[in-house]
Amino acid sequence: MTRLWKNQVIYVLSLDDKPASFRWHGRSHRITHISERRRIDKYWWRERIWRDYYTVLTHSNMLVEIYHDLLTDRWYLQRVYD
Repeated sequence: MTRLWKNQVIYVLSLDDKPASFRWHGRSHRITHISERRRIDKYWWRERIWRDYYTVLTHSNMLVEIYHDLLTDRWYLQRVYD
């Protein structure tokens, strides 16, 4: 099961251009593994979407999908997997 989150801004610490940890709901989550990374770049002819998505595992075994909006330079939590 998956829980989607809309517009959940998170604060990310990056190392070597990859997310290393993030802060969400007042808690820090260290990323131990990145299982997938993909880039979305579409709708350039209207309201462009340009993002890097990461599926990551945290130190507490939480599996989440986060993304970096490359147009605004903000990070968001997209989903939490059960």
